[in-house]
Amino acid sequence: LERYAVNVLRKTSRAMAGIPVGKRVSVYYAEGVDGLATEGEGSMHTQLIPLSGGRNVCRMKEPATWAWSGLPWSSSSPTTRM
Repeated sequence: LERYAVNVLRKTSRAMAGIPVGKRVSVYYAEGVDGLATEGEGSMHTQLIPLSGGRNVCRMKEPATWAWSGLPWSSSSPTTRM
């Protein structure tokens, strides 16, 4: 299984290297009941976006954080407003 995964990642990386940066698609990873929550770069949920040649539109760099574009949150909340 490990060998298979490594081979797939290598093939994907080679294929995506041929896509110019200007031609890569922007991806919004929607989650939550209303789709207004998302996750930034480094999240396990968004790892496949750059691996498949896309660009995550949420430019947060902190792993395991998410943004909410709806309601304001208290300062004790782990969320970040976009």
